[in-house]
Amino acid sequence: MIAARHAGMVLIIFALAGYAQDFDAVLRDKPPLEAIPMLRQAKGPQATLALGVAYYMARQYRLFEMTMREAIAAEPQNPAPYYYLGRYQDANLSDFAAAERSFREVLKRNPKHAKAHYYLGHALEAQGHNAEAEAEFRETLKLDASLAMARDGLARLRLAAGDAQAALAENPSGAKLRGQILIRLNRWAGAAAELKRAADADTTDASLWYLLSRCHTQLDRPEDAALALERYRLLSKTY
Repeated sequence: MIAARHAGMVLIIFALAGYAQDFDAVLRDKPPLEAIPMLRQAKGPQATLALGVAYYMARQYRLFEMTMREAIAAEPQNPAPYYYLGRYQDANLSDFAAAERSFREVLKRNPKHAKAHYYLGHALEAQGHNAEAEAEFRETLKLDASLAMARDGLARLRLAAGDAQAALAENPSGAKLRGQILIRLNRWAGAAAELKRAADADTTDASLWYLLSRCHTQLDRPEDAALALERYRLLSKTY
């Protein structure tokens, strides 16, 4: 959860640059608790958006939501506050129905918002609407082929359908996802390498070490399997 929140925060900061460039430096250069009083004194819809992001960064989530609602009321046709709300509903609340509604509002206002298409697909996928999710992932790639997370989405759908070979053919970018696919294909050495790469990048995800223990067991590495299982247990207690 900590890693997911951090990732969501980073995405929101970078997304902000397209809508509130005048305030980007404040958010970038000041700690959130210093930026908030400065942004409270500023006027205009861009300042309201920036203030909402600062509240998010400070983990003042109620104020974040309230401020984004104020931004929507001030500029109903601006897709940005809907996008920020959707990211929060998706990453922080796991309220995928609410996230779906928010991203649909984004796309009403900007049908070519590639990331909104992806996150709408993610919300649909989480609700089991896989055909609709696939359409959104494909639309994401039509609009911006560099958004590898859409390829990951397609790979997840293939994996969920039981076709690991097709999942691998989607060329997913995520090391954890590649590891999971390779496990399904009984390619244990490759899976272990991918999962270790993922574990080095995310030190809070206990499930990576459980999967690694499975790989080491299949590769007849009992000591490595035992160490990975112990790491899994430790992280499970911690997080």
